[in-house]
Amino acid sequence: MSDFRSPNMTSLRLQLHPGLEVLHMPAGDVWIQRDDLIHPIVSGNKWRKLVGHLAQLKVDGKGILVTFGGAYSNHLVATAVAAQGSGLRSIGILRGEEAMQNHYLDIASGAGMQLVGVSRSLYRDKSAALEQVLHQLDLSPENVFVVSEGGSGPLGLIGFEELVCDWINSKVKFHHVFHASATGTTAVGLRKALDASELNMSNNAEEVIPNGVTVHSILVLKNKAEQIEFAQRHAANLNLIEGYEFGGYAKSTEALDNFVQSLSILNNIPFESIYTGKALFAMNEWLIAQKEMDTLQVDDETGVFPVVFLHTGGTLNYSGVTLPVIDS
Repeated sequence: MSDFRSPNMTSLRLQLHPGLEVLHMPAGDVWIQRDDLIHPIVSGNKWRKLVGHLAQLKVDGKGILVTFGGAYSNHLVATAVAAQGSGLRSIGILRGEEAMQNHYLDIASGAGMQLVGVSRSLYRDKSAALEQVLHQLDLSPENVFVVSEGGSGPLGLIGFEELVCDWINSKVKFHHVFHASATGTTAVGLRKALDASELNMSNNAEEVIPNGVTVHSILVLKNKAEQIEFAQRHAANLNLIEGYEFGGYAKSTEALDNFVQSLSILNNIPFESIYTGKALFAMNEWLIAQKEMDTLQVDDETGVFPVVFLHTGGTLNYSGVTLPVIDS
C-alpha cells in the first residue's frame, strides 16, 4: 500500500471513507461502496483519480493545475472544485473553440477554473494544445502541474489503494466487485490495488479478501479496444464485460431507465442510466445466473452475497441542481 497523505481538503467537506452498505437488488442483497457520498461534486471515481495527482502536486510545490475536457466533462467540474478547495489556480483546456455555456462550465468557472477553448483537431494532440494554451497565458511548463483527461495515468490509480484498505478494515467478506467502466482507470486501479493487497497479506486481509477476487468491469461505452490498450500499458489483466452499453455513449433504453428508477426508489440512492445503472443491470443479471447455477452463496451471518458494487458517482449536486454525467 502506498504511503501518501491526502491533501488538506477540509473546505471541500470530503467524506473520505464512506462505509459499505447493503444494496437491495431484485436478485438478492449485495454490498455497495457509496463513493457517491465522498462529495457532492468531487465524488466517486473522480475523487479516487484526483487524490494522487493532488498529493503529488503538493510534493512538487506547484500552484497551477491544468487539465483537459469537453463541454460536458464532469472531470473538469470535479478538478475545478478540488483545485478551489486546495487553494490552487486551475486551467481547463476545453475541446472546441466556439462559445459554449452550460451548467458544467458554469460550475467549473464558478469554482475559479479558467477555461480556454482550442480547436477539436488541436485538442487531439494534447501536447500541442497544452503548449499553445500555456504560450497564450504566458505560463511556463515548469510552473504547472498537468492532469491527463479524465485523471488517467499512474497517479490516477493511487486512490483505489485507500479504497481496498478500507474494505480490508471493514472485515466484510467478498469475492466479486462490480463497477461501471468508461475509460479503464477505475478497472486498472481496483485490479492493481487488490493484487497488491493479496501480495502483502495480513491476517486481517486474508479474512476479507481471498486470493482471486474477480473484478467485473462493465463496459458502458463501446470502447473495449481503448480500455484493453490502457490496461496493457499498466500491466493489468481486466475482466471487461460487453453487452450492456445499451446503444453506446450516453444512450439508454426504457427497460434500463425503469430498472434504474425502481432501484433508486427501493434503496433511496440516486443512480443514473448512463454509467452506474448499466453496471447495476449487468450485476443483477449475473446474480440471477449464479443463483440458477447455485454457484454463489449468501453469507450466513449477514444474509448478503459476497459481492461489492462500487458506486462511482454519476450525479453532480450543486446548489440543488442535479446534473447527469455525460462526458468522462
